[in-house]
Amino acid sequence: MHLKNHLAAAVSALLIVSPAAAGISGVTYLAFPDSEPLAAAHAPNDPTTLYVAHRNGVIRGLDVAAGTWDVDPLLEVAGVDASGEGGLLGFAFHPDFATNQKLYVHATIDPGDAMPGVLDPFNTQVLEYTFDPGGAAPAVRTILSVPQPTAFHNGGWIGFNPAASAGEEGLLYLTIGDGDTPASAQSITSGDLLGKVLRIDPTGDEYPADADRNYAIPSTNPFIGGNEDGEIYAYGLRNPFRASIDRLTGDLWIGDVGDDTREEVDVIRAATGGGENFGWDACEGLTDSDGSGGCAVLKASTTVTDPVYDYMRPGVGPVDFTGVSVIGGVVYRGPDPAVQGRYLFGDIFAPGASYWSLDADDPVGSIANLEPELFPDDNSIGGPVAFAEDLDGNVYILTRFSGIYRIDTDAVVPGDFNADGVVDAADYTVWRDGLGSPAEYAAWQANYGATAVTWTAPSQGVPEPTTVLLAGAALLGLQLTARQR
Repeated sequence: MHLKNHLAAAVSALLIVSPAAAGISGVTYLAFPDSEPLAAAHAPNDPTTLYVAHRNGVIRGLDVAAGTWDVDPLLEVAGVDASGEGGLLGFAFHPDFATNQKLYVHATIDPGDAMPGVLDPFNTQVLEYTFDPGGAAPAVRTILSVPQPTAFHNGGWIGFNPAASAGEEGLLYLTIGDGDTPASAQSITSGDLLGKVLRIDPTGDEYPADADRNYAIPSTNPFIGGNEDGEIYAYGLRNPFRASIDRLTGDLWIGDVGDDTREEVDVIRAATGGGENFGWDACEGLTDSDGSGGCAVLKASTTVTDPVYDYMRPGVGPVDFTGVSVIGGVVYRGPDPAVQGRYLFGDIFAPGASYWSLDADDPVGSIANLEPELFPDDNSIGGPVAFAEDLDGNVYILTRFSGIYRIDTDAVVPGDFNADGVVDAADYTVWRDGLGSPAEYAAWQANYGATAVTWTAPSQGVPEPTTVLLAGAALLGLQLTARQR
């Protein structure tokens, strides 16, 4: 296709957007992985590459613009045991990765007394890798090792808080399931870390005599100074497989996979500082876990934090809002103002709709089927296994069998010509090189410093054709540049 035809197609696509229709407008297929993908992230210093963790222990880079995989993997984690629900479950770049070159993985590792790939208990481990600028093999250090009683309910998310208070940017959060031993979730004084959210400082070591615990306990953790285990940040969880932290508020959102009756979405609000008990194994969602009345008994003796949203199993609830394995998602904070604050999540084995959204400020009252927006042509991609964000806040979907996709949106803040979610000096360069009009310059000047998170659309007004043309040209230019690499 000739350049002018590319431009015409891009402009035509943008011209049909009206303010009333602004928001999620579909998905774009990126690539198919060579093994089951379970997590993805951009490095803080690399906006063009989406790094994808595969269940078999490999982290490989994906050029988002070209849709091609790096030939050499970023990392191969040794000893990964992918039996049961195990594997390389999550990873996180240190916020200061550009300087310290540290990456952390959450994986199930064969302890040496079992055959990899055999359905046998393994250890949940957090490993720190420090890359060598000279290209040598990265140095590896065990931060935490927790024996798992079974090969199920392992949790697996790991991450840093992008909205952390000063001095807490390097604290590491991770989720661990109950290991199919439900009583572990309520145990907080025995050293049992199963069924919990943990928060640790991976740069310290308060346990020099323990090879399995090479970290410090943050002084601001909720269980400090008592008999409780200090690394616990929240508890009462069954299998918190996927989670994320809202980059604006610092709230930690968790998808906790249920047992027989309910799936739940839990939130640790940043203002609470942790300490929440989400009720498992007595409570499941807003109900009793086994019909024995244990949830009411627990709530009578301690404070239990209810999920902000729970949903039922197939055959019990509405078909488009039922499922069997919730996949925690992300609160959208990308470049489209119309989608701000929507929590996007799903269920990998839902019988009807597999993707939903809710307003982070009104979860129950705003739950909506997301599939008409994601798949306007009814071409579903199957259930998600994970969601991810890039540096600009765009959201990606990882699936088990149909590949990796980017969620598309159709609006930006006026003046945000490079569509990165903020109106800044970089947009002036795009305006200048794209021969923009005085009207675009005025929009850029009026909104300078605004972000997609903070900007409020005026009550009336439709983008001028020149603005649309400039945005289309800018986006097309970025695409063509990427293709010519």
